[in-house]
Amino acid sequence: MKKTVILLASIVLAVSCSPTNSGMPYTDISWDNLLSEDELTFYSEELRRYNENPEYRGSGEKPPDPVANPEYDGMHVRLPGYAVGVDTVPGEYNKSSTFLFVPFQGACIHVPAPPPNQTVFVEMDKAVSTDPYTPIYLEGTLHVETGENELAAFFYRIKGDTVRPYEG
Repeated sequence: MKKTVILLASIVLAVSCSPTNSGMPYTDISWDNLLSEDELTFYSEELRRYNENPEYRGSGEKPPDPVANPEYDGMHVRLPGYAVGVDTVPGEYNKSSTFLFVPFQGACIHVPAPPPNQTVFVEMDKAVSTDPYTPIYLEGTLHVETGENELAAFFYRIKGDTVRPYEG
């Protein structure tokens, strides 16, 4: 009995001291989760039509305006993507504590920025590598928060806990 209590206490301590925010596990999400239901339906239908006929060039319909998905507000999430540094550390190549997080390589640099609900503004306590060509996992607390900077508009903000190499 004593061994069981010690084992349970050890597990509780390990979970409460885990690298997640407040001991809460991170929920793996994808960029699709940040789309509205109307957008997801529209893009899924376009993809279905293209898969049926690779010569399909689009319906010509305007996609729904991007909106934030409030379902994930306040959630501890893990999201794969690419960092685009906003406040790079002087003298340190591609290190930043504030950056935009986007779903594809080179976004906001060489191509137009993604829609605001596919752009996340990130604030970390310490500077991390923000090489825009290296995929990473971002872990932190997601908030619905509209904003804009010189690179892009965004509908989400994450208070970042950790950045990890992408293992896809």
